Amino acid sequence: MAKQSKFSVRVFSETEREPIKRSDLEGALRQVMAHPARSSVGSENREPTREELSRGWKMSRR
Repeated sequence: MAKQSKFSVRVFSETEREPIKRSDLEGALRQVMAHPARSSVGSENREPTREELSRGWKMSRR
C-alpha cells in the first residue's frame, strides 16, 4: 500500500511568498552547479576501528 504524501497543493498555493529576483535564482543555481560531484565509488576500503574489532560478529538472539 502506498503512503500518502503530507504535501498539500492547496496549502502550498495559499502560502504567501515574496517574489525572488532573477539574479538571486541564478546565483543559487551557480552555487549548485559549481559544487563538486560525488565520486562514483560506492564504498570505501578502510581499516576497522578497535571498537568494531572488539564487537562480537556472531548473530545473537535478543
